[in-house]
Amino acid sequence: MVPPFMAPLTILHTEASRGWGGQELRIQAEIAEMRRRGHRVLLAAAPDSELARRQRGTDDPVIELAFRSKFHVGSIIGLRNLVLREKVQVLNTHSSIDSWNGAIATRGLRDVVLVRTRHLSIPVHRNWPTKWLYTRPQAVVTTGEALRQLLIDDNGLDPTRLLSIATGVDLGRFQPGTPADRAAVRHEFSVADDEPLVGMIAMMRPMKGHAVLVAALPAIVAAVPKVRFLIVGDALDDNPMPRQLKEEVARLGLTERVRFAGLRSDVPRILAGLDLKVLPSVCDEGVPQSLSQAMASGVPVVSTHVGAIGELIEDGVTGRIVLPHAPDRLAQAVIAQLTDRESAQRMAGAAAERVRTRYSVPVMAARTEALYRRLLAHGAAWPEPADAATV
Repeated sequence: MVPPFMAPLTILHTEASRGWGGQELRIQAEIAEMRRRGHRVLLAAAPDSELARRQRGTDDPVIELAFRSKFHVGSIIGLRNLVLREKVQVLNTHSSIDSWNGAIATRGLRDVVLVRTRHLSIPVHRNWPTKWLYTRPQAVVTTGEALRQLLIDDNGLDPTRLLSIATGVDLGRFQPGTPADRAAVRHEFSVADDEPLVGMIAMMRPMKGHAVLVAALPAIVAAVPKVRFLIVGDALDDNPMPRQLKEEVARLGLTERVRFAGLRSDVPRILAGLDLKVLPSVCDEGVPQSLSQAMASGVPVVSTHVGAIGELIEDGVTGRIVLPHAPDRLAQAVIAQLTDRESAQRMAGAAAERVRTRYSVPVMAARTEALYRRLLAHGAAWPEPADAATV
């Protein structure tokens, strides 16, 4: 007989967001790794969401729930019925609407642990309904310590109920690329061997700072005349960002130096072709996966001090980090990484080691599983404060 503390768990993740980004990637990674660890893991997502679309063809099928609004009776009843029918032990919610639905749907279900994962550093309202939403779960998981501290300092939440678990990288996919991959990527985008290639890989959202990078381009080109840029990612729906960015690049006379590659499914291969990865985020970040993926792949990085990025990148040790909304500072950091290759590679090596030891998917899953088991062992109640920090 399997001891209770080792028995497989039934875990349900919920996601009301229709979009696609690092949050949804983390959910996918958690589901896959928890299944590998022997647990029964379910996902409930909006039927018209990108996450549901991508999960339909996998071994981890999606249960479609509308998640129409935070107080929608049908959504709440549907989720409660799902929890009861599937004998769910842990309900892990991720976005606002499904967190409201989950908090209400599991009221009175004493054998169900409720966990909320907080992915971004967007300010949380201080009104009493929102405080109830964040105190109703047995634990709130943040993707970085800075996000956890914000909830303590700005919202007065109990620190013993908050835990930071960094998003993990799939080290099987993201590792230093081969010379053949590097050559193939540079051939595809017509980049010569002696031309430094700087890449930005991110969904086109204002928070990611694409406009800051474009503003920094003239100074970078002036200092490193052969530099080329590759922007990977796109905007969902009818967002005008791609068109606006291309128009600004053209106005600067740099169209021939900047390639917009759109959405790509071969990001590990793209990273192999880069000399530098840049992410000039301006707000709302947790720990961006595009940065940790680049670091795991041995690519030097430059980013900004936003959200929990400072926990991932230590300036001058694992990369360069600058203030947000500062194209001049961004340009200086990029130039430094491109002109002092020895220093950049030294930082890239330290960054890869940091990701391997602290930011892998197995590390993320092990800490998450330990949290689930500890909460279940205490009868869906948070353990004593002395134990919280050791999870």
